[in-house]
Amino acid sequence: MSITSIAKSRHSAANSYKKSPYGRPNIAPGVYFRALLIGYFEGLDSERAIAWRAADSLSLRRFLGYALDEETPDHSTHFADTAVVLGGDA
Repeated sequence: MSITSIAKSRHSAANSYKKSPYGRPNIAPGVYFRALLIGYFEGLDSERAIAWRAADSLSLRRFLGYALDEETPDHSTHFADTAVVLGGDA
């Protein structure tokens, strides 16, 4: 599977998520998982550091499937998703 086909499938999967004019934009589970892998392999210990690194690096943007003109997920999206996974309140 090529990176372009992954990006296309990410966009089609993300379109199925609820779109709302309020709150944070949703991210696809695959993008979230790849962002956690970035944090693990680069030794980043906070969601803010993962978000900054993903926004800063062209290769990581490509790994996550984001184009140069697209915004990467911010740290509050990662933090809220982590809290929900761990059983906390978002």
